Amino acid sequence: VETISIRLTVYFEDGFWHGLFEQAYQETYQVCRVTFGQEPKDDEILEILQTQFTQLSFSPEATVKQHVKIGHKAFSFFLPQRKLF
Repeated sequence: VETISIRLTVYFEDGFWHGLFEQAYQETYQVCRVTFGQEPKDDEILEILQTQFTQLSFSPEATVKQHVKIGHKAFSFFLPQRKLF
């Protein structure tokens, strides 16, 4: 059975709420950073997942041999901003 793992981390930085979507499939890993503006509610996040997830622009795939947790600031320098609301 093949599994795609998706994780969303919501955090506040520089006056805005951001979300970091992480997607892992087999040995590949991709990220997408979005800007929410106001703190998103659970139902708003669910709506994004149901209606806009396929339209998010993820980073190019990176090959992962082992998973290492890295803070979101490490990705800030190369992730384009995406405003959803």
